[in-house]
Amino acid sequence: MKFSLFILLILAIIIVGCTEVDENGFYLEGKYKNLHKKTKSEYDEDGFNINGLNKRGFNRQYQHSSTNLKYDEDGFDYYGYDTNGYDSDGYDNLGFDVSGFDRKGFNESGFDISGFDKTGFDEEGYDRDGYNKKGFNRNGIHKVTKTRFNENGYNVQGRRNAFEKKYFVDNFGDPTKEKYIVQRVEGKFSNSATDNSPAYISFIYSGGNCLRFDINEYYPTSKAYFSSYEQYNYRLKDYRDNIVEGKTYIETSLKGCLEICDKKALNMIKRSNEVKVYIYEVDKDNPWERRDTIYSFSIDCTGFIDSSNYLK
Repeated sequence: MKFSLFILLILAIIIVGCTEVDENGFYLEGKYKNLHKKTKSEYDEDGFNINGLNKRGFNRQYQHSSTNLKYDEDGFDYYGYDTNGYDSDGYDNLGFDVSGFDRKGFNESGFDISGFDKTGFDEEGYDRDGYNKKGFNRNGIHKVTKTRFNENGYNVQGRRNAFEKKYFVDNFGDPTKEKYIVQRVEGKFSNSATDNSPAYISFIYSGGNCLRFDINEYYPTSKAYFSSYEQYNYRLKDYRDNIVEGKTYIETSLKGCLEICDKKALNMIKRSNEVKVYIYEVDKDNPWERRDTIYSFSIDCTGFIDSSNYLK
């Protein structure tokens, strides 16, 4: 008897449970009437209420309850887009407006209406002030230093300034007010006693049209010797194979010093990245007759113009 009552009680609970919600899981009566059994809200897991409508009044067949069309009174469909494919804020399903910009103001390529990306740079990599991420403008001038080199001495191509800025010294070794720039390079020299031995050259420029070369042979401190009875000519070649040539001048007051005083040679240095230098001895009375002594080396012209401004 007790067992039969238990079975009847279970059946009653099942029957009551089946009748208190509809086929979609909504309560039909009681304090939870019209609420969904699982979500405990007016809408089921798919966003529809007991009448089969979503919050915007569309049914599961994408028709609106008021218009009986696929668009509501404002002209928007089930997904919230108008006949042109834009939502109420004017954006399509990809998030772009009619002009092609997203809600944050950037187009598909990531640039705003002014042509700058989220980090503030345009397609060429320059910010609103015209400087790239390294701080250089389109002319290669650095934002801070106002030269072609940054605070660490590198230009926009990442090449370091090849020149040092110096002051000439007096007889006591103290700096004067006279400035110069210098680049120290290694090369080769040959003469009647040696072939392709190391040469150490200090290329010095202090303004004007003259280029000075202090030459050391074998060791960095072993000055070459040039006599006023000797004559040395030069040839300069740039990366385009342009040639400038002429004669050097021996600075007799300075040991191991040759000078090229030619505006064409200076201009080649200014406009080149690198210049090859070939200096050779000739017979002073017959310049077309070569002697044995030859010096060859290359000059890195990076920073020559900017460093020259230091001399002003």
